[in-house]
Amino acid sequence: MRVANDLYFKPETYLLFSIYYQALTVGNRKLSAKSFFERFQKQIQAIGHVLEWLDLAYPNRNNRLGWTPSHIMIDLIVQPHCRRLKSRKESPSAQDEDTFDTLIEEALANVEYDSSIRKDIISVLGVLGLVAYVGNGQGVPTNLLRELVAKRRRRERVWRDAELIGVEGL
Repeated sequence: MRVANDLYFKPETYLLFSIYYQALTVGNRKLSAKSFFERFQKQIQAIGHVLEWLDLAYPNRNNRLGWTPSHIMIDLIVQPHCRRLKSRKESPSAQDEDTFDTLIEEALANVEYDSSIRKDIISVLGVLGLVAYVGNGQGVPTNLLRELVAKRRRRERVWRDAELIGVEGL
């Protein structure tokens, strides 16, 4: 997939941009980078927070997208995988839904976002191979996505515990 790079993104920015473009464009709609960025700017920002929360990207104010892909994301991108992973499940389980809910609520806790962002987040994670799809097109998190969410939640618990110890020690 090639998109006209009329915003002259640096290679790492274009790499992240191309993930967004593949996930968020529907059908054969051809948009330039500039048109895409203007149309999907709110989604790009919200998804950037999710990717940052998962350690897949880090903030970069000098980058027009606001984030730069981490080495973890680059590893995911260069790994060969099917176009769209298929799940053997018939439908998402309550645990699957809880994983997505936790991810979105935690990553976007301090960000204003539209409730429709869930679909876009799952689509971007699907392009990265972190979501598999059941027969009706619903997404389910892969084991790797579950691990990334669990790792982040453990780290946040450690941070909270350290803050409590610091406050109690005063």
